[in-house]
Amino acid sequence: YVPEMPVGDSTEGLRHHFLWLEKSMKNGSRANNSNMKLGVHTGTHVDAPDHFYDNYYDASFDVDSLDLTLLNGLALLVDVPQDKNITAEVMKSLNIPRGVSRVLFRTLNTDRPLMFKKEFNTNYMGFEEDGAKWLAENIDIKLNL
Repeated sequence: YVPEMPVGDSTEGLRHHFLWLEKSMKNGSRANNSNMKLGVHTGTHVDAPDHFYDNYYDASFDVDSLDLTLLNGLALLVDVPQDKNITAEVMKSLNIPRGVSRVLFRTLNTDRPLMFKKEFNTNYMGFEEDGAKWLAENIDIKLNL
């Protein structure tokens, strides 16, 4: 945690208003009890299936529906060309072998410490639609719910 951790479309970062003491022994409670509230776009995260598809939202494919075993385990780390979003052309050039079920993509975002800037930066590197489609069709990545 750093106070400047980016949050969604905020220019203020996380700051200190995410944690508060709800019950206090000083006020007669039997124990101190804190609450924490974070937006789903705080820091780094995995988007839920319903984030971009309204029909998934209606079907309750939220973050609770993700199988965490798909997100944990050995992974292949690949370096993406630093000046490129991940397109189908970039995916082909990475030569990811079949049989790999998890891949981490190191992009220019790593070198631009976006997690330590309080402003949410929308100019980050990421997948283009054709790159995601190529990944789903050509690599054995576990993408299903």
